[in-house]
Amino acid sequence: MILQQHFSRLRNSVSGRLVATAVATLVLLSACAVGNNHLKPAPSLPSAWSAALPAMAAAGANTLDLVQWWRQFNDPLLTALIERALTDNRDVLEAIARVKEARALQGLADSRAQPQVDFNGGAA
Repeated sequence: MILQQHFSRLRNSVSGRLVATAVATLVLLSACAVGNNHLKPAPSLPSAWSAALPAMAAAGANTLDLVQWWRQFNDPLLTALIERALTDNRDVLEAIARVKEARALQGLADSRAQPQVDFNGGAA
């Protein structure tokens, strides 16, 4: 009974909450610890690639046509998507030029909101 009252007072105090939080944190963090005798398992990798060669290489071609690598899958949807991307894709330099142009146009538009000075001189 006395011990229960002591824990009840300790639990209600601020320092008791701090101690309880610290103990809970230590318990949770100790679950993440790895012992000193932990050894990283070595992955088992095959000594050579075991999959069959692509159709183009098996047919006697010395080198694969890497420019059109997707054609070996014989997938009309993949071919259509890649051809669309190649025709609709803009060159990176063109994209950079368009961004610079847009920034310059934005600068011109913003300059109209700034105070302007006008001076006219004349001689008689």
